Amino acid sequence: MPELLKASRPFSWINTALPFLAAAIVAAPRTPLAVAAVAVGFFYFLGPYNLAMYGLNDLYDYESDRLNPRKGGSVEGAVLAPGAYRKVWVAVAAINLPLLAAMVVLAGPWAGALVGVALFSTVTYSVPPLRTKTIPVLDSINSSLHFVLPCACGWLVAGGTAATLPWPALAAFFAWGLGSQALGAIQDAEYDRSAGIGSIAVSLGARRTAAAATTAYLVAVALTASIPGGIVAAVALLPYVLLAASCLSADRRQARRAWRGFLGMNLVVGFVVTQVLLHAWGVGNLSTASLLAWGSAAGVGACFGILLLNEQSLRRKAPRASRLQGVTVVVPARNEAGRIAACLEALLLQRYPGAFRVVVVDDGSTDGTWAEATRVLGEVGRVISAGDAPAGWTGKCWACHLGARDATTPLIAFVDCDTILEPDALACAGAEVAAQRGGMVSVLTRYDMRGAMEQALIPGFAFVQLCFMPVALVNWSRGRPRQMAFGYGPCMVMTQADYEKAGGHAAIASSEREDADLGRLFAASGLPVRTVRGADLGATRHFRSAREVAACWRRTYYAYTGHSLAVAIAGMVGIVAVTLLPPAMVVVAWAAGDRLALAGAVVGTLGLVVLRLVLTVSERQPLATVLWHPLTFAATVAFQAASIADGLAGRRPVWRGRALRGELA
Repeated sequence: MPELLKASRPFSWINTALPFLAAAIVAAPRTPLAVAAVAVGFFYFLGPYNLAMYGLNDLYDYESDRLNPRKGGSVEGAVLAPGAYRKVWVAVAAINLPLLAAMVVLAGPWAGALVGVALFSTVTYSVPPLRTKTIPVLDSINSSLHFVLPCACGWLVAGGTAATLPWPALAAFFAWGLGSQALGAIQDAEYDRSAGIGSIAVSLGARRTAAAATTAYLVAVALTASIPGGIVAAVALLPYVLLAASCLSADRRQARRAWRGFLGMNLVVGFVVTQVLLHAWGVGNLSTASLLAWGSAAGVGACFGILLLNEQSLRRKAPRASRLQGVTVVVPARNEAGRIAACLEALLLQRYPGAFRVVVVDDGSTDGTWAEATRVLGEVGRVISAGDAPAGWTGKCWACHLGARDATTPLIAFVDCDTILEPDALACAGAEVAAQRGGMVSVLTRYDMRGAMEQALIPGFAFVQLCFMPVALVNWSRGRPRQMAFGYGPCMVMTQADYEKAGGHAAIASSEREDADLGRLFAASGLPVRTVRGADLGATRHFRSAREVAACWRRTYYAYTGHSLAVAIAGMVGIVAVTLLPPAMVVVAWAAGDRLALAGAVVGTLGLVVLRLVLTVSERQPLATVLWHPLTFAATVAFQAASIADGLAGRRPVWRGRALRGELA
């Protein structure tokens, strides 16, 4: 049973069940029999239909799937050996045929017949002798019908007629399906070719298939825009065009990234399109302006809740000197002559009751960093040269590795050169490590913003960290789920024993986001990971120009979403909805005379002002940052969009003039 469940790909059930249900709701079943038919049909298109579609596909694609590294899971398909032939067929027949018969009885022969046609299309896609997935172009057409036919079935099962079917919406959906099948085929072309499967990507090649997918998505966008009230839905479909266009380079890795983005995008865009179309078809009484205004107000409330939970979880315990162990502070440095003196002077003023050492690891500086560090430390600390990093290592990971190897104390602290710690910072962080009995603790220092440019552009970082990221979840679960665990580079403290147990920087040698990856490494080893409030413990001045702010967003945003276009766009939409939409809707609602929308916009705007003030005070930001609010988040969204564009184009991120790896560790 678990194998069959995995073969049905539960992650994708909603792609067939939701179109069925949306069409059924619009058709408005009027009799108890029709309501019962819709209920049976929704259940059918959730699991049974997908078992037939994907289970048979996995069974007959064994020769290709066994070579394909993306296969073997519940999201992208199981690998079913020929020995499972009888079991799969029996399960498909036993689960599908009774429900098909029930819909014939409940919904009538015509609706039942169309459900039968939908089931037939799933069988003929994979099963000989037709096996349309091996016939170029026909494979895309049949695959698209797998999703369009359930939508048409929902209409007829609910009591609608063929003459009143929403043909423009079905045509747009069909075009979307054509593009989606072609997009997915690109990443599998190598394995399909080896197994003798003549897919559209094998026949046309990666670049022409990507062009075909891009064209199909553009047609879907145009058709959706032609539906009354469908402009928002059409805009929501545009990311699919970007995904397909990003594969025009014929890069197999980009095709794989595009498909991962497609899987996540379906959830986000599917929800938006469904809501828009239902509203356009008269399901729901609220105006579009009211939905946007109150939706953005709800988003502000959600961010407020996340902020309060995060702030609660960031609370520190009072340090107890008797429990503190000795600490070695490792400061990796590369061309930091203008910053390192202030950092080291602050370290030498630490009120730390145990053994205390400072080790600066100079990573090939050419600006006098070595001399400046030696001058400040004198006989108190040690400066060592990192030399050339071995193949496969980033400079910072290698420098941190060497510094940790030089540590002679139970605790290790990694501190960035652009961070200035208050005298009790390391004592507080060490106390947190002791309280949680090891593991890793990050200190969330405040952003040092001195000029107008910094105050205008930098607050977006803190807002995303504390109002969008689930810091509380990670803190309260001690680093679970591990995919969300992270470290904060300006100041991280851990025990040396746990650092070695987790594998240290050697385990993430090629990482360009070593702080986040180190946190995940600790969590994966079962070690506690926590972040604590540090606005009163230290200040970090990462960026001194608009170019540096933009470069940081461009190198981190898309990468930190796991190269998922769905997650990246969802984050951008969330930021726009919470930070820019409420005040904009005040103007829109006022002009339209929509009192309900105006009330929602006012509530959202007032909540946003309070949210910004609370965050500004708790993070010790200058109050002037609130006045820069519109520019702050317009620029933030623009920089994030640039990050996505870089990722889709395969451009390598650049930081301070140095090209970084395009792939994360």
